[in-house]
Amino acid sequence: MEYNETYFKKSANRKVMLIWVLIASILTIAYGIEYAKGGRELGYVLAFIAICWIPIVLSFIIVKIKGWENSICKETVTIGYGVTYAFALLTANTNISFVYIFPVISMLILYKDRKLIIRSGIYNVLLLIVNVVIRAVQNKITPTDVTDYEIQFACII
Repeated sequence: MEYNETYFKKSANRKVMLIWVLIASILTIAYGIEYAKGGRELGYVLAFIAICWIPIVLSFIIVKIKGWENSICKETVTIGYGVTYAFALLTANTNISFVYIFPVISMLILYKDRKLIIRSGIYNVLLLIVNVVIRAVQNKITPTDVTDYEIQFACII
C-alpha cells in the first residue's frame, strides 16, 4: 500500500477535530459542574464556553470551505486549543490545570509535524512562565507550589 498524502491529511484532521470536540465537551461539562457547585460564576463559565467553542466552530467552517485535506486545520486546532488552554491555565484555581495541554500535544502527534509540536511546546512553556509570574506578583505561591511548577516544567520540556 502506497502513501496517500490527501488521505493522511483528511484522516488526521478528522481525528484531531473529533478529539478536540470531545475535550471541549468534557471541559464544558466540568466547568458547568464547577458552576453548579458554586466554584465559578456564570460569567466566567460563559466566557470559557465562548473561548472554547468559537475556535471549534471556525475550524469546522474552514474545513467546510477548504475541505478536510487542507493544512490550515492543524494551525486552527493548535491556536484555538492554545487560546482555550491559556484561559484555563491563567484563571485556574488549581495548579493541576497544566495537564490540559497533554491532549493537544497528543493530537498534534497525529500530524507528524515536528516544528508544530516544538512551537506548541515553546508556547506552553511561555504560558507556564507567565502563570508563575502572575501568581508571584499576586503573592499566591507557596513552597508546595514551587515543587508543582518544577514538575510542570519538567513534564512539558
